[in-house]
Amino acid sequence: MPPYVPGFTAADVRRAFRNDGWIIRQGGRHTRAEKGGLTVPISRHRGKDIPPGTMGSIIVQAGWTVGEFRNLVRGRNRDGSRRTRHRQDE
Repeated sequence: MPPYVPGFTAADVRRAFRNDGWIIRQGGRHTRAEKGGLTVPISRHRGKDIPPGTMGSIIVQAGWTVGEFRNLVRGRNRDGSRRTRHRQDE
C-alpha cells in the first residue's frame, strides 16, 4: 500500500522530479516524468493538492521515500544535503 502523503500540488511534484534529474513532458491530461526508461504520470489538479493516495503512488513509482521526496521539493538532494550549483567558466 502506498504511503499517505497529503499537501502537495502538481507543481511541487514537477519540481521534485526536475531536482532529481527527470525529464518533464506535458501532454493530454497528465504530465509525464521520464528517466532511465521509467515513466511516471503526474495528474494535473489546477492548483489543488493531489489526493494523498495518488501522491503516495507517485513517490513509490519514482523509487523515493517520503523523506527523499520532501527534500527534493525543498530544492535539496535526496539525502537532505544542500544542492550545489556549478558556474560555467566564462
